[in-house]
Amino acid sequence: MEWQPYYGVTPITGFKVDGVDYHTSADLTGQANHLRVTIQADIIKQKLPTNNGGYLATKHGKTNKLVYEQLTSEHPIDLTQYQLLNCYNGRIGLINCGGESLGDNDLQQAVTTGVVNKRAGGMGLILSRKASSDFDVDFANMMVEHHQGGIDMAQVEVSQGKDEKMTTKAQEILTKQKKEQQELKDLVQSYKPSGMKHGEGEMQKSMSKMMDKMKSMKMTGDVDKDFATMMASHHRNGIDMAKMELKNGMSDKLTNGTRGYRRPAERH
Repeated sequence: MEWQPYYGVTPITGFKVDGVDYHTSADLTGQANHLRVTIQADIIKQKLPTNNGGYLATKHGKTNKLVYEQLTSEHPIDLTQYQLLNCYNGRIGLINCGGESLGDNDLQQAVTTGVVNKRAGGMGLILSRKASSDFDVDFANMMVEHHQGGIDMAQVEVSQGKDEKMTTKAQEILTKQKKEQQELKDLVQSYKPSGMKHGEGEMQKSMSKMMDKMKSMKMTGDVDKDFATMMASHHRNGIDMAKMELKNGMSDKLTNGTRGYRRPAERH
């Protein structure tokens, strides 16, 4: 039997419409959040939204199409902000536990959900089971996700930026970080953990620090300026993570590669 969430009055059925599953749509989950805040819940555990338009598609509610066309987008941060507004504009905290466990991709997925939550104005991530017992593996997985952030920002600059120097720099970043990201993925697949616990807790603290920095950044609406601001913070975060790997890592390949990463990053 397909799982059906309970939203406080009657179970909602019929989430799948024309092959699209709306049980994680921002509007339906946002309404669930609204009901929880109304009954004065202490905290709201987020179900990360993957789409929107559940009201209209499933006919479980009514709203104007302009809500979807003009007030929000399909970007994960916008969808999460939609949820947050339904929490009485953040009166009750919206927190994420990292999503379901996905094996080898677990930590990367947790970082993504945590960053999206925090950037949208939520409380961030409760991290309990996402890290492995090997610092090198966790570092490599974190850097894969960290590089994905740089890739995403660079793609926006390349497609929307107006400053030629900035778009050229963004293209360079895009090419380099895609290459490094694949190298890290290959390393994780072939790496044999030492079995020794080292540097426990430091990576989780780094994640929390990164999320706080992202939330505090002020955006201007100017694509070029915002890209420069975000990339500066992105590189500083990368340097901090590299320093932790040099301190705690036991993989010669990773620590040697980290030294090479720090030098160009520190010049930005």
